[in-house]
Amino acid sequence: MDLSKAKTFKGFLSKDSPSLFGGYQKRFFQIIEGDLNKGEPFLITYAEKENGQLKGAIPFAQISEINSLSKKEFCFLVGDSKTFKLKAENESIKNDWIDAIKIIKKENTMLLAEFGKERSSSMYSTKDKSWKIQNQSKEVINT
Repeated sequence: MDLSKAKTFKGFLSKDSPSLFGGYQKRFFQIIEGDLNKGEPFLITYAEKENGQLKGAIPFAQISEINSLSKKEFCFLVGDSKTFKLKAENESIKNDWIDAIKIIKKENTMLLAEFGKERSSSMYSTKDKSWKIQNQSKEVINT
C-alpha cells in the first residue's frame, strides 16, 4: 500500500464494545487529514454508518502500538490505557488496515517533527536574536 491510498483508507470494521455485554459493533472507519497546527496531521474517525455522525476521532500521535490478534482481529493502543480491538471481514482487509495505520503513523510522526522544526526556527529572529511568547496561547511574535 502506498501513502496516497493510506491517506484515504476507509471501510467497515467491527469494534469491540467497551460495555460488558456489548459485543462487537459495526462501525465505519476512515483515515482523514486533521490539523497540523493542532498537532493532529491525521486522524482515524469512526461512525455508525458511512457519512454518519462521528462517534469518535483518534489522533495518530496518540496511537502507540498496533498488533495483529488473529486472522481477522487486530488492536491498537491509544495513550496509556485505551485499547481499540477491531475485527475485519477477512484477513486481507485486516492486513490492509494494519499497513495503512503503520504508513500514516510514520507520516504523522515525520510531519510533526518537521512542523516542530519550522515552529522553532520561526520563533527565532535573526534580526535582533530575540523572541518572546505572547500570553498563554503561545503565539510567537518576533521582536
